[in-house]
Amino acid sequence: MASRPTAAEERAIAAWRERFDDPRWLRGPELPAGRCRRVKIAEGVWVAAGGDGELRFRTAIVGGRFERLVVTGDGLAAELAEPARALAGAAARPPELDRRLSRFGDHGTRLARLLAPCLTTA
Repeated sequence: MASRPTAAEERAIAAWRERFDDPRWLRGPELPAGRCRRVKIAEGVWVAAGGDGELRFRTAIVGGRFERLVVTGDGLAAELAEPARALAGAAARPPELDRRLSRFGDHGTRLARLLAPCLTTA
């Protein structure tokens, strides 16, 4: 037989409802304008997708770090696969992105530009 929640459980439920209703928690950090859609899955877990013309990307950002990044689209998608793999574990911030991608020349620059709208700057 089901029982009623305890007072402690009621307080926990109320705290979660308050958190889920808070637009700041749902929205997350402010991002630069651009071609990116970022959705919060849980605290510190985001999925993001975006693109530039025919070139598109999907990524998971967990704890502020790239967990997985997939690039699809025009003829450059294959050339961007290796730089995309190089971002696994990298902080999703511009300085780390630049550091990890600089060795890939133009392809690294293109990937950095593609991802830039989804990165926080703080």
